[in-house]
Amino acid sequence: MDTAMPEQPTKPDAVVNQEELDKQDENVDENDNEKDEEERPIIALHLMPNIAYNFEDAKKRILPLFESLNLTKEENNLRLAFRIDLTATNMISAFGALLKYLDAVRLGVEFEDINTKTPITAIKSITLEEIVQVDSSTKRALQIFQDELHPSACKAYSIGDTREGISLFRMCNRCQSKSGEALLRRWFERPTTNRETLTNRVTAIHYFAQDCNLDAADFIRIRLKKICILKGILKRVKSQRLTLNDWRNLYTV
Repeated sequence: MDTAMPEQPTKPDAVVNQEELDKQDENVDENDNEKDEEERPIIALHLMPNIAYNFEDAKKRILPLFESLNLTKEENNLRLAFRIDLTATNMISAFGALLKYLDAVRLGVEFEDINTKTPITAIKSITLEEIVQVDSSTKRALQIFQDELHPSACKAYSIGDTREGISLFRMCNRCQSKSGEALLRRWFERPTTNRETLTNRVTAIHYFAQDCNLDAADFIRIRLKKICILKGILKRVKSQRLTLNDWRNLYTV
């Protein structure tokens, strides 16, 4: 006995065009790759030998950052003692190891003479007492940052291929440059308790939020869009892999 149901014409509710989906995924991947090359930092763990943390050697590496040719050796040592807390042995050792690593990789002076050392333009101290310590669980609960899966099916479950979802950072992020967005992210990651700093930020936001200053805000916003991060471009120059966007960014700068 044949119990097969008679064939009936079906009316599809939607038609999936695989070619269009592939094209959308390619566009998303291309935009994400360009964004990731500028935004995603290259994080690598480099183990230094114990000798790199020698306290006396570290002091010798730090001293040239503060010494003056017009002062004697004793005066330069005294000057260093006023600038750096020499009793913080762990900090001095770590600082010295960092300077040794920078000289070894020749950061920023790859194309200079072999005797040229990595330039240290400024040293910024961070006071832990003014930084609010927020653990990852609290950040997730407050939705300060929220990662979501990549829209591409190929990258949806790949390690590191996530993007910022609906979060407090995304709602507040109106930055026009990558460097500005990175700075804003640091503010959200390490909020400060310094009242003067917070007051200055609120004053700046209040100024640009006023209707009478919208023209000034638009003028600055248009100029900030042209700011690009040169680190990735210079890296591609060295490897001879410049893209059309790189040439366009260099031209607009």
